[in-house]
Amino acid sequence: NQTENLGYLVKAAADMSKGTFERGKKDAIALSSIWSAAYYMKGYALQELGRTAEAKAALKQALELSPWNSQYLSELGSLYVLEKNWPEALKTFAAAEDNAPLSPDETKADDLGRARRGTGYVLVELGKLDDAEKKYQQCLKENPKDTKAAAELEYVRGLKAKR
Repeated sequence: NQTENLGYLVKAAADMSKGTFERGKKDAIALSSIWSAAYYMKGYALQELGRTAEAKAALKQALELSPWNSQYLSELGSLYVLEKNWPEALKTFAAAEDNAPLSPDETKADDLGRARRGTGYVLVELGKLDDAEKKYQQCLKENPKDTKAAAELEYVRGLKAKR
């Protein structure tokens, strides 16, 4: 989207002025989001087919073009969950949450909820139930109609009651 594109161009200009722009490159260009969306869709389809290594490669290509895209970051986080790579999943979902404000208005709430629920899931898997509960409560504070977060919150509370 335009906000995200502007951010990338401003970052490139700042990197150029600091001399930290990628060696050998003199310009930054903004491509149509169709390119990153195509890689994202390829990654999504490959994940659905159980071809996770190829899915991860496609999602990383999407993120090369749109590194701050919250939806793409959450999808990559989901792949890390499948691999049970909890540190990478947490880091990726945190980046997705941090970048959700750059999402288009029509998807901002969904992107934020997806990132937070992903973090909550990982926290449950790590046995950090209090932190998971707080993350799901954050989801519901932002969106009281988030039925997935509500169900996960009840699940976490059930686990805590069994302790």
